[in-house]
Amino acid sequence: ALTALIRRPLQTLARGAVALGLKADTLTISGFAIGMVEDVIAALSLSRTIKVLASGSTAAFRNNTSDVSQIGRQLGVRYLMEGNVRRAGDNLRVTSQLIETDNGAILWTQKFDRPLSELANLQEDLVTEVAAHLGTQILRIEMERALRKPGNLNAWEAMTRAAMATGRGYWPLAIAEAEKAVELAPDSGAAHAMLAFALSGMVSSGQRFEDWFPRGQTHIARALELDAARPAVLVWVGWALAWFGKPEEGITLVEQAARINPNNAIAQIGLGAIYGMLNRLDEAHRALRAQEALSPQSPFQYNALIWDAIVYIKEEKLQLALAALDESLRLMPTFMAALLIKSLVCELLGQNDAAHDCDRRLRALVPAWTNDQGLRFMALFFRNHPMEPMVLAALKKAWDDTPLEPRR
Repeated sequence: ALTALIRRPLQTLARGAVALGLKADTLTISGFAIGMVEDVIAALSLSRTIKVLASGSTAAFRNNTSDVSQIGRQLGVRYLMEGNVRRAGDNLRVTSQLIETDNGAILWTQKFDRPLSELANLQEDLVTEVAAHLGTQILRIEMERALRKPGNLNAWEAMTRAAMATGRGYWPLAIAEAEKAVELAPDSGAAHAMLAFALSGMVSSGQRFEDWFPRGQTHIARALELDAARPAVLVWVGWALAWFGKPEEGITLVEQAARINPNNAIAQIGLGAIYGMLNRLDEAHRALRAQEALSPQSPFQYNALIWDAIVYIKEEKLQLALAALDESLRLMPTFMAALLIKSLVCELLGQNDAAHDCDRRLRALVPAWTNDQGLRFMALFFRNHPMEPMVLAALKKAWDDTPLEPRR
């Protein structure tokens, strides 16, 4: 699996960007390569002179034979960085090169052979050499924090797998991987933050608050005690607090993360979602557009689109909400949240057959799903909004009126 990092420089590098791809030589280390790419992205993006696009932005080009100039034009980037990761036992080999998209010239190439125990040093060398060739400065203290690993690298790999699972809404899998990370690295703030977020995902998907919050609260407190200045920790804890029904507390942490690293696409989508929950709709739109700019052509855009839809519903722009949901489902036809919200929008628009189709698809995907879960899900995001009673009534009506089989 080839992953990638895109940067669009500002100021002196106004028309450029850097893209980093690390290709795993076997599927068993693809998660390892993805995690390494994300860490290098986080460190490079701390420069105030570079704007970095999220790794998902180049997913469409992983098996694409387009030349670098074409990729550069499509993504609006000036530089591409690509590479390969091979892991043999306790050793790691990374080869990488930096390419100028205008002419395909290789500006820099390097091969690194290191023990896994020196992974942080390897990544730091990658970041500093690339930054030097881009003529930019990296904030040393923040870069070291971005690249910090738990003492046990298996814990870091488990956190990477948990993060991938949360992006797809696979909450039980995310919890299992995050629990493994905490067990292997009990003093890792990032591991505790990831577990807290995974636990909160069960509430955001309609499970009962009291069944998940006590454990989540413990890991939130531990994460902040261990590493309250790290952007990734702040994002995951802030998002967890919001999903646990405390968006007023969560938003301050995600805002802090975005101030430290304004190029963090996950922080921007977190801002968009939580601003939407707080009915700060203009700010939600701005954050979601910033996320979109940081992650163009991302295969994970289906997730951001549901927050667009919720904001549009609150603005009573139901056709725009429906368009966002249709695009989300085009990208991910089995996305449970999009099906639930589309059922609501179709019911509000009087498109009853379409609403019932969404509910049947939801039942087929999650046979154990209940209407109470759907109502808890929607109540979480429409709390304190004038439309809340109407939204809950419409959602309940669509579910109750849906026949088990489509009408002939």
